[in-house]
Amino acid sequence: MESQDSEEVKQEEVEYDDRNTIRIMIASDIHLGYLETDRERGNDSFVSFEEILEQALDQEVDMVLLGGDLFHINKPSPTTLKKCLETLRKYCIGDRSVFIDVISDPKLVMCNDHVNYMDPNLNISLPVFTINGNHDDPSGPELVAALDIVSNSGLVNYFGKCTNLNEITLNPLIIQKNETKVAIFGLGYVKDERLCNMIKHNKVKYMKPTDDKDIIYILVLHQNRPERGTVKNIAEDSIPSFFHFILWGHEHECRIKPEYNTKQRFHVCQPGSPVATSLCAG
Repeated sequence: MESQDSEEVKQEEVEYDDRNTIRIMIASDIHLGYLETDRERGNDSFVSFEEILEQALDQEVDMVLLGGDLFHINKPSPTTLKKCLETLRKYCIGDRSVFIDVISDPKLVMCNDHVNYMDPNLNISLPVFTINGNHDDPSGPELVAALDIVSNSGLVNYFGKCTNLNEITLNPLIIQKNETKVAIFGLGYVKDERLCNMIKHNKVKYMKPTDDKDIIYILVLHQNRPERGTVKNIAEDSIPSFFHFILWGHEHECRIKPEYNTKQRFHVCQPGSPVATSLCAG
């Protein structure tokens, strides 16, 4: 009887932990539309994107978090847009329940002022959140990106767009699942030279919640990570130490195992790109 009781307690503990665990599928630099006219490789980026979303459903994740460059260019072809929307509709719409709640004000974070799965007119079963990268960055007088179109279709949640390049104020997307809270800061691509200068002059501000007890802090960014001669990069030590986890987009080398920064005391994860856009070692 004692062994059965202890076994039941362990099972209850596992179930309890699972109820408080936010499962996040992370990916980056999918580059939809890369070499789309090539007969051999034209479909590679779309196949990779579909595999990512398949894994997300198989692993029963709560959300997908992308680190930028969903598209290879900021004005993707109609074919690329069509395939992207078809894939998102296939995997992100359904009757599967969503167990995470957004407890921060979406208007301060989201590019279209709301989160798609909270829209009563949509039946979102897999929420996808993404920032923009340097390939699909906003352009034009109104700073519109292809992600704005996909976001306004209700299929992704686009956040982290930088519209003021004199000073950046980042508000967190705070997600809660039962007793667990995660604050996600998104920083869409900014030219590294400009961002370095803004960081140097304290022009990048992170708006932490006033009651931040037991909150897990995540930063998603899309910048140069290593030093490459005269090309500027964002030093890990310039990122505030209150973060627990950094999702680093832009770099195509896969360093998926989180690397601990002993000085800043956070982990950095670099998913890399699922599409080979170069033959160099990295």
